[in-house]
Amino acid sequence: METVLEQVKMALRIKTTTFDNAEITPLINACLVDLELAGIKKLDITDDAIKRAIVLYCKANFGNVEDAERFISRENGKFQIELVYVV
Repeated sequence: METVLEQVKMALRIKTTTFDNAEITPLINACLVDLELAGIKKLDITDDAIKRAIVLYCKANFGNVEDAERFISRENGKFQIELVYVV
């Protein structure tokens, strides 16, 4: 089974470990914080919906973020992932 980090790297098309600790891992952690602030009570990173939210968050915030609005939106300072998820 792939880790969340491996799934994010695959989505970002990154094969090196260069960005793991400097940028990708902090983005994963920031996503978890934002999900919690958005009201997600159970942050189980083995849950497919949570994994997908993390991947989309990282795609939206890694490197050139011109396409960020394709993946996430922020309204009134609140994180909103473009997924349907039952809280």
